[in-house]
This record gives sequence, C-alpha cells and structure tokens, in this order.
Amino acid sequence: SDKGHKGNSTSEQILRVLVVQFIEQASFRDIVVLIENSEFLRNFIRLGPHPMMDFNFLNKAFGIIGQQTWAAINQVLVKYAEQQSKISSEKLCMDTTVYEANIHYPTDSSLLWDSFRTLAGLLCAIGRKNPRLCFQHRFHDKKVKKLAYFIARNGASPKKGMQRWVKAIYHTLIDRVGWIARITREVLITLGNQAGYDTNLLRHYLSLVEKIIDQAEKRVFQGVMPPAADKGFYESMTQIVAMEETITTVSIGKKGRRNEQQEQRESCEAFKEGQRFRAGCEDSISILKTSL
Repeated sequence: SDKGHKGNSTSEQILRVLVVQFIEQASFRDIVVLIENSEFLRNFIRLGPHPMMDFNFLNKAFGIIGQQTWAAINQVLVKYAEQQSKISSEKLCMDTTVYEANIHYPTDSSLLWDSFRTLAGLLCAIGRKNPRLCFQHRFHDKKVKKLAYFIARNGASPKKGMQRWVKAIYHTLIDRVGWIARITREVLITLGNQAGYDTNLLRHYLSLVEKIIDQAEKRVFQGVMPPAADKGFYESMTQIVAMEETITTVSIGKKGRRNEQQEQRESCEAFKEGQRFRAGCEDSISILKTSL
C-alpha cells in the first residue's frame, strides 16, 4: 500500500511483535507504545534504527495470517520442543474446553446446528462460483435452526412428555444434518479434482460432521455417553482407580470431600507435578482464547 506504514518490515519482525503481544496481552495500540519505549523489546523485534510499526499496520498484518500458517508455526514449535526435550509422549495433557459442563441436550443440538450451517454455507459458495453445477437444493436454514433452539429451550425439562417430544425433534434434526452430509459427499464426487475448487475444507468439515452425528445418535438414542478426561466428567472414584491401572499418574482431583487415602493420593509429588503441568496448559489455552 502507498499509505500507512513506510518501513521495510520483515515477516520475522511482524511475528516477533505478535509474540510480544500474546505474552503481554496488550492491544495493538498499547503494544506499539510498549515496544517503542523499551530498548530490550526493540532489540528483540530487531528494529534497529527503524521506527516502530503503527497499530493499523499490525492489525492488517495479523488479519492476513491464515489458519494454515498458524498450523505450520505450531508444527515447527512442537518439533523444536521435541528436539530440545521440552515435551515428550510420556506426558499427555487432555482438556475439554469445548464444553462448559457434561454432554447434555443443548450442547449436542448446537453442534448439529453448527454442522448444518457450516456445510450449507460452503455448498452455497460453491454453487455461486459455478451455477452450471445446478445444485437444486434449498437448505431451509431457519427451519433447522428452530429445531436446535427448541431442544436448547426444552432439553432440560423434567416432564416425560416433553422429553419424548425433544427426542422426536432430535431425530428430525439428525436426519436434516445427515441429509446435508449426503449432499456434501455427492458434491465432492461431482467436483472430483476439478481445477479451481479447493475441496479440502469441505472434506475436513464433513469428517467432523459425521463424528458429531455419530456422537449425538449414540447419546440420545442409545444412552452411550462419550468419554471425557476432566474433573467434571467422571462419575465416581472407581473410574479414576480403573484409569490408574494403565496410566502411571492420573492427575484428576476428587470432587467433594476426601478421605485419608484420597488426601495422600493428591498430596504426592507426582500428582502435584501433574497439576502444575495442567495449570501451564490452561494458561496457554487462556492466552489463545483471548488473543485469537
């Protein structure tokens, strides 16, 4: 652009600025002032005698970085951490940040609605790009949204009659999502490897949608709850004991009061180390959630 920032900033410098922003948890305006007034940060950014980038430039530069680039950066960092023995397969941090509570009716219904909405949007974009493909489908997004909202409002009702009605609505909702998943598979077969179409995103979401449908069907109609590894997801200490038969250290605390044996279990150094490890991961997750 012939307006705005006039410096010759490199990709590395921009990335270093974003690293500082993630660590400091500051806005683009504040981070510009912070770096400009810090000799240490100016050296870290490698500005030299050049002026600091303005916040509008940083905002635009951050918006240009795509999802694939972030994935590539993550892979580089993971590989480096493995080489430096910072991480290993001996420790595995599992966190269920998608859910605020155990799996319940509104959560599954919202996932199904998101599945329908996402696939419908991608299919409509492909249809607009090439009308000759003639996708003769009306997706009726609003009707599907009403189904999901009905479940969200009434899923926790204690009335047996309402629960039967919710299950019937679930059946309709799952059928609609399954229908659009079948259309998506047909579109992928039709497009094949035609030039001008990137079907990777469509394939990616289709695989996720199929998992969501399978999870909802098992939970709603078969009563099979999906496994989880968070403190709020286990039913009793029996499950923890069973996990400890195959896992050396299960750093999941007991809910409620503890007896003497349970107090000793949670006061050992291995358990505390696991909790510290988890706390660091939670902090990193929090930074990502508030920054991206």
